Amino acid sequence: MFKKLFTFVYVVLLCLIAAVALTIGISNSSMVEFNVLFMKSELTVSAISSISAVFGFVVATLIWVLVVIKLKLKVASLNRHIKKLEKKYSVTAQDLDIANERLMLDDKTSEQ
Repeated sequence: MFKKLFTFVYVVLLCLIAAVALTIGISNSSMVEFNVLFMKSELTVSAISSISAVFGFVVATLIWVLVVIKLKLKVASLNRHIKKLEKKYSVTAQDLDIANERLMLDDKTSEQ
């Protein structure tokens, strides 16, 4: 329930930010010289803002994907470790049950 609500709020906020960015970009059409290491051109402020926003979104998405992949690998590693421990301790628990049964049988035979 909360996940759907947060997703809805997130989408609404994203749409509001996009609407504000578009309004600012449309209203500001002044030309600016854009100088980067390998290129030099004259673009509008709105175009530079759009390019910067898209570049920032791509970089943030790549970082997010790397973090998610790292966490998924960690979860997989921990799941493998849990399975090894479960296998080890299930055998130990079975041996303990067998030993307890033998002790009970030994107690019963010694009482008779």
